[in-house]
Amino acid sequence: MPEGSIASGWLREVSVAGGAPTILSLGNGDSWATALACPNGEEGVYQVFYTFNPREAPSACISFATRTYKTSDVVAWEY
Repeated sequence: MPEGSIASGWLREVSVAGGAPTILSLGNGDSWATALACPNGEEGVYQVFYTFNPREAPSACISFATRTYKTSDVVAWEY
């Protein structure tokens, strides 16, 4: 895990609708982080970051929402 990484503060907001996605967020109690996918230099390859200062992100980055679903198949711990 890189220095400065945040491993706590994650929140899963469970939807009341059956089978709907669960939103995954990162917050510190006062503000919420923005998920960003930023190109890493290879064609079509992106790195994912969460930032509390999205205005400082490079213009090539794309913001997105993270959703999770329940599964009975193999579960990944790293993407």
